[in-house]
Amino acid sequence: MHIDSIRMACVFCTDLEKSLWFYRDVLGVQSLKAMAEDSYYAEFESGQGFYLAIASQVSTPASAAFILNRGLSFVLSVDSCSEYFERLQLHECRTVQQQPQKMNDSLYWFQAFDPDGNCVEFLGPA
Repeated sequence: MHIDSIRMACVFCTDLEKSLWFYRDVLGVQSLKAMAEDSYYAEFESGQGFYLAIASQVSTPASAAFILNRGLSFVLSVDSCSEYFERLQLHECRTVQQQPQKMNDSLYWFQAFDPDGNCVEFLGPA
């Protein structure tokens, strides 16, 4: 028995419009579709999914997780770390590193924050 990937990331936000702007408009997750008035879902070509919902409108356990889990972090596999880094800088989004960090000969990595302070990590070629 083993875990071989993350199937879905769930992000609970306080301002759905700001979060939609960040994930859809800044990062380009164009496949985000409304599931209900207060939640969106995207499925990527790889089969992994992404769920975005406003914390005050979801179940008590999920809202509690949002409040308690300020250390939330997830990794997005991207085709160009430098392009995403530049895009985030252009939109004045907060990044942790000053530039993507080289991990090995083919992979780079950096971290940024969404409007609710969740850490979004980016991993891919330069």
